Amino acid sequence: MSDRSAPCTDDAADPSAQRSEDVGAVVDDQLADALAGELPWKKRVEEPTNRYVYYPISGLLVRLLVKTPITANQVTLIQPFIAALAGYFIMHEDWRYLVLGALIFELRSLLDCADGTLARAKQTASPGGHALDALCDWLGVVFLYLGVYFHFRFHPPPDGVWSAYLPMGAVIVLSLAQGALRSATGDYFMRKYGSILATGRDETVEDLRDRQRTLGPDSLITDRAEAWIGRCQHMLLQHERFDVDRTRSISGRQAERLIAQRNSPMMKVMARLWSISSGDFFIRITVLSVALGHYWMWQLQLFMASFGFLWILAVLGLNGWFIRRATEAVSRDAAELEA
Repeated sequence: MSDRSAPCTDDAADPSAQRSEDVGAVVDDQLADALAGELPWKKRVEEPTNRYVYYPISGLLVRLLVKTPITANQVTLIQPFIAALAGYFIMHEDWRYLVLGALIFELRSLLDCADGTLARAKQTASPGGHALDALCDWLGVVFLYLGVYFHFRFHPPPDGVWSAYLPMGAVIVLSLAQGALRSATGDYFMRKYGSILATGRDETVEDLRDRQRTLGPDSLITDRAEAWIGRCQHMLLQHERFDVDRTRSISGRQAERLIAQRNSPMMKVMARLWSISSGDFFIRITVLSVALGHYWMWQLQLFMASFGFLWILAVLGLNGWFIRRATEAVSRDAAELEA
């Protein structure tokens, strides 16, 4: 999932020359990040295929697109249509259709990695573009899973132990639900950790606070939707209702303690866990199972509907313990100093 929220900048220089210079810098940074050993925390938690394959390839694609009138939003808007076409082929039983559907969906994934880079290279990145990107990502996943559902509706899986407890549709819904949980929690904690380690500022709270304060009667529906999603994530993961004036974020000595652990073994474990627990990783192995055929598609759905849920809940529990340990230690130190 690409980042489309970087601020725009204005420049009085020649636009075409500026674009060429900008895209070179953006793409070169992207390639360097993909190959570097020591990375910022946000890069460490990238899904491996995105980091080593799709971002480098999308960088080359952006070098071509930046010279055309094609905009980042146009690249984003075409993605749900590509996903719908992939879903259509996935409905079929023939392995050739399944492989074609998987390849078409991976084209969508490649474009998803390119739109954010293109927006930054053309200096058109904005919060609205970020919200549009998120919406089109969700539509793409919905079309993928509609294809998976109708595949098994038209070509039922063999009966097994599962069939005594759940209908086929329920297995698909549970698998998709844990994928949605992976996506929401992975994005949230990647941003939380990444912002704290880079700047000492918890953007998941502070940016939501700023966004809530700027909402008004004339606010765009995409801005309202992004604020609503942020409040839902906060309630789900912080176990409290978000309040603009009273909600506290990790800052000060708590942030300093986390920053001091940026290269600790536990922090590296957390990064590796999120890299294989994110929504992108879920989509990647789902598409791989499609390419492998009917049998493996169903085995993965059963796995994700059961053990997949247990996996992401365990990662969330470990993550919560890690954050509490860091923040409570600061609180204990402060209490001992006061005593």
